Formats: sequence, structure tokens, C-alpha cells
Amino acid sequence: MKKGLINQRQRGITLIMSLLILVMITILALSVMHTSVFEERMAGNTRDRALAFEAAEYALREAQEFLSSAVLPSFTATGGESGAYFKGLDTSPSGQTEEDYWQDTHDWNTKSVAATEANAVLSGQAQPRYVIEEYQTVSCAGGSVKWPPPAPKTIYKITARGQGRTTEAVVILQAFYDRGCS
Repeated sequence: MKKGLINQRQRGITLIMSLLILVMITILALSVMHTSVFEERMAGNTRDRALAFEAAEYALREAQEFLSSAVLPSFTATGGESGAYFKGLDTSPSGQTEEDYWQDTHDWNTKSVAATEANAVLSGQAQPRYVIEEYQTVSCAGGSVKWPPPAPKTIYKITARGQGRTTEAVVILQAFYDRGCS
């Protein structure tokens, strides 16, 4: 009779050990699954951010190409004809930083130019946009007795905004453009 009692106890312990091992394997599998889902999201966010950066860079390059034109439109406090060519733009109307202004305050829909060259490259993304600010002219050194000094040069600041496939992925790039002395 003792022998049968021991066999029953061993079967009970085997069942309990099997259940414990099964629970541990389930917890491990859930942890691995959670980690892989988290890594997948991180990779997607990184890709979306890279797409936003590329879009902003397209807009920046298009604005630089625009500034290399022989004739430029007038730059005004209200943005000129297109609403995107400013002179004396106040980027801290309520005391915020310039970064906050471009992220939160500036109206990118009406006070910017859409970069049209990026149409064929970007798919599923909002059109990248840019704004150009004209800074004060700077006199150019030089000249001689025979030739007059060159005309002053104008410096421009370009602010470009690109968005990835989601609205959370936004990149804003800025660059200065010097038209040089003529």
C-alpha cells in the first residue's frame, strides 16, 4: 500500500512541475513577443523620421534653387505675393523660442511654398514646404581705382518643413543662403 501512495505523490509533483515549466515558457514567450513588437515600432518610427528628414531636405534644396534665380519676388513683412517670402519676420510674437515658433505657431498651410519637385519621390506623405526670410544686405569689400566696389549682397534664411507618413514625424531644417557679391 505504501508503494501505490508514493506513485500517486510522484504523479502529483510531476503535474505541478509541468505546470510551472509551462507558465515559465509562456512568460518567456510573451516577453519575447512584447520586445519584438516594441523593436518593430522603433524601426517604423526611425523610418518615418528619415522620410520626414528627406522631405525637408527636398524643400530646402528647392528653396536654394529658387534663390539662385536671376530675379526674385519682393520680400515683405506679410510674406509677399506667395505668403512665404518674408522680410523682418517676427519669430517670437508671444515670447516663445524660434524653434517653438516654427513647430507650433507658424501657419505652414498658407504662409509657405510647397516643394513641387518632391512630388514624384514622396509617396503617402504631406507635401514638404519652405519659407524664405530676407536678411539685411551686407556690403562687399573690394573695388579699385578703375572699378567701383561690388553691389551689396543679400543673405537669406530658409526654413523647410518635412513630414513623414504620420503627423508625429516632422522635421524642420534651416539654412542660410548667400547670393554673393555681383
